[in-house]
Amino acid sequence: MQSKAAKDGRALWANVYLDGKLVGQTALNLPRLAPGRHRVVLRRPGYHSVSRRVLLRPGQRRVLRATLKKK
Repeated sequence: MQSKAAKDGRALWANVYLDGKLVGQTALNLPRLAPGRHRVVLRRPGYHSVSRRVLLRPGQRRVLRATLKKK
């Protein structure tokens, strides 16, 4: 996952939740996940959350990109 960059080039962070559990902040590389359906949620105070459902097949890798919008 990558977060939107600020005008000065800094990356803006967001908390990353995987299947309801906080797993870190953007930009984040997760270890291989079990195949199946997962829910990824990005949250940052003052911004609208972004939620994505992901279906992973055995051996599959995914890159998710999202832009959080200010409230």
